[in-house]
Amino acid sequence: MDQAKLFETDKFIKSYGRHQSFYPRYGWITRGFHAVKENPSFFSDEKAGIYIGVGKNMVSSIKYWLQAFKLIVPSDEEGAQRGDYKTTVFGESIIGSKGLDFYLQDIRTLWILHWKLLEPVSSAVSWYAILNHMPSNELSLNKTIEFIDEFSNANKEILGNYTIGSIKKDALCFFGMYSSNKKDNFDEGLISPFSELGLLTHLGSSKYEFIVGKKPSLTSEVIVWACKEYMALNNLESVTVRRLAVDENSPGRIFKLSGSSIQEYLEDFLKQQPGSIVLDQTLGTSTLKINNYEKLSLESLFKS
Repeated sequence: MDQAKLFETDKFIKSYGRHQSFYPRYGWITRGFHAVKENPSFFSDEKAGIYIGVGKNMVSSIKYWLQAFKLIVPSDEEGAQRGDYKTTVFGESIIGSKGLDFYLQDIRTLWILHWKLLEPVSSAVSWYAILNHMPSNELSLNKTIEFIDEFSNANKEILGNYTIGSIKKDALCFFGMYSSNKKDNFDEGLISPFSELGLLTHLGSSKYEFIVGKKPSLTSEVIVWACKEYMALNNLESVTVRRLAVDENSPGRIFKLSGSSIQEYLEDFLKQQPGSIVLDQTLGTSTLKINNYEKLSLESLFKS
């Protein structure tokens, strides 16, 4: 393990195991979001679980995931009490009353939420470590726990204290969230919607493998939006496809795509919407430039 500091302090909330060992279930995100919209003090209400039909620990998990996906934040409104939350502009644009995907039925929204989970400021440290720095696409529970332990220890000054128990919870939650093979779970309530993304396959026992390359449900519009977000976060006016594939927190890392896959997505987008982006292939290096940022907003892309 390279002992170099891999994180900047302003990129992360020091957080392990706050999901209460629950990955997101179908219906959780929308139910929790709209409950907060209706009542900012929802998560302080002892009957919160009864209102949305889940257990007490699940309520805490839902609160964590809504914050992790950048859908809610602690309220700073006048008169707000401690423990109050408010919905974010991003959250409203996606699943608000006039949002693009009110019922969270469009799989593109899940890809966008997956991206937002890793976007700074992230409270999913173990997710960030696994997706960006795990040295192999083949994973096992034990090796993943060991890796997160080494990774977190190397960055302890930034990430703070942790326990092996909390890291194990993170690893198990990660696999449960993204693993596509859940043939034994007939109850939809036990399955994570993010398993539909096809990022991770269960090989049996405690072994898994990332699926690298183009994904059937991952559209060129989402890829171009993510490239735009990556460029904005890194103050880039242009970027090579190679960087988009291999840089920390790049579309290639977060969506598990090769450079050739990203190139194909960008070329597909150019055919559909010529003029919004430019692919400069001077000297054999493919470089992305953005001509029209407005056409690459979520609102515009969802309408395309």
